[in-house]
Amino acid sequence: MNNKKVYMFGYGSILNSASRKQTSESGTVIPVKLAGIRRYWSIDTDWDVTSVGVKKEIGASVNGILVEVSAETLEKYKKRESHYQIQNIDTHG
Repeated sequence: MNNKKVYMFGYGSILNSASRKQTSESGTVIPVKLAGIRRYWSIDTDWDVTSVGVKKEIGASVNGILVEVSAETLEKYKKRESHYQIQNIDTHG
C-alpha cells in the first residue's frame, strides 16, 4: 500500500468539505490562489449539466484549496472527477 501524500487543487465542489467527505476523508486543507488560471462555468450538453472549469489565461487568477490526500484517495477523486482533465501544477513559494 502506498502511503505517499499528494496535494490536489480544488476550485469547485471540492471546496466544500461535505462534498469531499462523499469521496473520502482528506488531510490538511490550504487556501491558495493560482496565477494564470481563470474559473468559468461549463455546460455539458451530453449530460445536460453545468459545472465549473478552469483554463489558462494570462493575468487571471483563481482561488481554491490544496487538499492533502493519499495516492489511493487521489485515484478515488480521479474516478469522481473523470470528466475533468487532471493536470500537474508547478508550485513555488
